Amino acid sequence: MAQVKETINILVNILQLNGFSKCKPEYFRLAKFDNNETVEQFWNMLFEMTLFLQYGQSSTSPYYTHRECSKDVKVRLTKRSLQDMGYLSPQFSSLPADMTYGSRELLLAFAWVLTTQRVMDHIVEVSSSPLEKCFPSSTGAQKSRDRRMPDHLSVCKRLQRHQLLNGKLHLTLKHMFALHRESCRLQHKVHTCTEGVSVTPVLPHLRPGEVYLLQHPQHLNTANARSF
Repeated sequence: MAQVKETINILVNILQLNGFSKCKPEYFRLAKFDNNETVEQFWNMLFEMTLFLQYGQSSTSPYYTHRECSKDVKVRLTKRSLQDMGYLSPQFSSLPADMTYGSRELLLAFAWVLTTQRVMDHIVEVSSSPLEKCFPSSTGAQKSRDRRMPDHLSVCKRLQRHQLLNGKLHLTLKHMFALHRESCRLQHKVHTCTEGVSVTPVLPHLRPGEVYLLQHPQHLNTANARSF
């Protein structure tokens, strides 16, 4: 029982972190006993889940603009979406549009969508590479390359791979930060050692590039040619 509660807590946290409405783990226990207090909450989660599967989590998608629909519209759209997915339960289809009862049927429908439609896989896919959308590939070959994980990998394998990539990214960022600090230290040393010597009236010291050209005057002609 403790493992079930822990799993539900993790599920609720994952859904909330990915833009779903707030939901308490207690709602799942109440829905198990067909408590009507959780009906509207499960309709909202089902509605948002169907929109998530259809549109993803982009802020420019109808996923956000459709969330403020009326109750009857949410119920009608959710029933139609689940029928398209293959969920043909007569008990679910006969639930009222005013969200007054049917929490147990909604819990069953929620579990069916969660497992058969690979909702967690979609969440992992959407959350895996936010930078790829901000910085698209420049070449056609890179654009055509599919960077997504193979579909046969389980959610656990996908998460393990993301943890590995996150660790590599963390080490790379630490290395870049160390290089940046070293660069700042060396620049400060150049500025301090050349205090009072300048080729421009704006700065009271030489810049690292100017010091380099003083040490290697043979590169001065090449630098001038590039500037023109």
